[in-house]
Amino acid sequence: LDTILPRRDDNGVRPTIGQRVRLSQGDIAQARKLYKCPACGETLQDTTGNFSAPGFPNGYPSYSHCVWRISVTPGEKIVLNFTSMDLFKSRLCWYDYVEVRDGYWRKAPLLGRFCGDKVPEPLVSTDSRLWVEFRSSSNILGKGFFAVYEATCGGDINKDAGQIQSPNYPDDYRPSKECVWRITVSEGFH
Repeated sequence: LDTILPRRDDNGVRPTIGQRVRLSQGDIAQARKLYKCPACGETLQDTTGNFSAPGFPNGYPSYSHCVWRISVTPGEKIVLNFTSMDLFKSRLCWYDYVEVRDGYWRKAPLLGRFCGDKVPEPLVSTDSRLWVEFRSSSNILGKGFFAVYEATCGGDINKDAGQIQSPNYPDDYRPSKECVWRITVSEGFH
């Protein structure tokens, strides 16, 4: 043998090693421990998925802190839809809130900070990553929130110059993916 192989699962299938396709659950658990990440939340890498506040819909605990990092194929964008929202409402969403950032860390550009019971409009990333953080610091609790996300490609481009590329370029694109770009240039542009 030229390498160590993972043990076969109950169905006799040998799992792939994390770094070959994506991070394994073991990789993620070790990185969380090493960097003292919040115990709540996770790294989401599927093309579609969902997540919710802890305890949803029965109510979230006081002083919760959760972080979800969504990462899809380079060249794709993420559409994030909150389908339910019930967080303690305060001025400027100071106490309990869910915050969405356009990137992979807490100082990425803010797309929105939400609380109360109004479901926000869908949010779209400019790149292939989103940071979603939930904090609860009050004793007045709500049901929480539920969100779904989907990776998309293509879209409307209003520029006189630029470039487009297929998802995952220069590597192979994923199967069964359809991307449509509608490009609009200035009138009279050649």
